[in-house]
Amino acid sequence: LERFPPEARLIHPGGSLAAARSGLLMAEIVPTLRKELAILRGALQRISALRAAQSRARDTLRRNLAGLQEARAALTRQLAGRDRPAGPPVDADKLRADAATLHDLAAALGRIAPPATPEDGFESMRGRLALPVNGTILHRFGEADAAGITRPGLVIEAAPQALVTSPVRATLLYAGPFLDYGEIVILEPAPEYLVVLAGLGHIVREAGEIIEPGEPLGTLGGLQPAGEEFLIEQTGALPETRSETLYLELRRDGAPIDPMPWFAAKP
Repeated sequence: LERFPPEARLIHPGGSLAAARSGLLMAEIVPTLRKELAILRGALQRISALRAAQSRARDTLRRNLAGLQEARAALTRQLAGRDRPAGPPVDADKLRADAATLHDLAAALGRIAPPATPEDGFESMRGRLALPVNGTILHRFGEADAAGITRPGLVIEAAPQALVTSPVRATLLYAGPFLDYGEIVILEPAPEYLVVLAGLGHIVREAGEIIEPGEPLGTLGGLQPAGEEFLIEQTGALPETRSETLYLELRRDGAPIDPMPWFAAKP
């Protein structure tokens, strides 16, 4: 190579014409490559920013989940320390044994005078009550479900272990399991009315208590994923968490009535 001058080394092996063509080709390719490189660099920067934001969101969610679990534990401890009624107003075991349906149980309770009943005024609360659980109404009063079954109440879909609260000040007449409804509570907000809530997984109150509006009654059933499982689930790596349902029935003089006029629920 040293026998050739430097200028000759720059010449394409195919000659000057081939070198010129290569130069023109590179002149066309280099700007395109630079443009694609800039696009890739910008994409990498956006991916880096998204990963940083995802990491921060993951940390925030993990802290919030830990706080939620601690709040649930604190609520359970607080309720455990409440003064309990001297004794249940009814024989729950006998009621369960004698009742073949939820209608029978509610009717039997309606015939029993509770030891204490909140003051009247329930009629004036039409359209002002909040749903007992944060969720979506799946089926309304008398509306058929996918199987063609109609129920004289509301079916509300909510998250697993969602908190269930009392929609109104009422006497808790019954709290416990019943048939295949899971745990149920029956409230008496006024002498002629009963509010039936069925499908709870855990109850934190006892029969005979006076429950104020918004106070917890218990939680729905189901399994709430742990923090890491929840985070993975949101990426689509795990199947969607199954929701739970709460059944709500309002009764007047022993007969179910449409509860929707009483609740300020979203349509």
